[in-house]
Amino acid sequence: IGGVEQHVRDICNGIKKNISVICCNTKNKTSIEMIDDIKITKYASLGIFASLPISLPFILNFRKQKADVLHFHLPNPLAVMSYFLFRIKGKILITWHADITKQKIALFFYKPFLKWFLKRADKIIVTSPNIIKSSPHLKKLKDKITVIPLGINPNDYLSINLPKPT
Repeated sequence: IGGVEQHVRDICNGIKKNISVICCNTKNKTSIEMIDDIKITKYASLGIFASLPISLPFILNFRKQKADVLHFHLPNPLAVMSYFLFRIKGKILITWHADITKQKIALFFYKPFLKWFLKRADKIIVTSPNIIKSSPHLKKLKDKITVIPLGINPNDYLSINLPKPT
């Protein structure tokens, strides 16, 4: 589990009710797991190209999703493009983790879709006011943005047995 995955897990554990997660698997196999009583569907992936998972099953199954709130964690061009194709119903909540900076050619083609998607968002969460200032994609969307700093689950740290200082 990386930082975004742990963040999603913490959100799910906080909500706990009527929630499910879809994402791409690191393997070419779709699997469904229950983690902390949350249904996680990991769609088969052929691998990663330019930091983007390649998953036709994710795209094709995206249209079957039903939710009151669709919470996207960006950057995730695959999810944005899936939404563009199928436009499933539900409020759009985005957590903006970072800008795409390295894949400049991919960003050139993706940028119009990202701009379209951000306009449709009902709310955008960022973890710092600096992200709003530094992101060329977010500067004009301040009225949709809420800053919620990342936190930690204190229970994860209370059980750590550190050696006593000498």
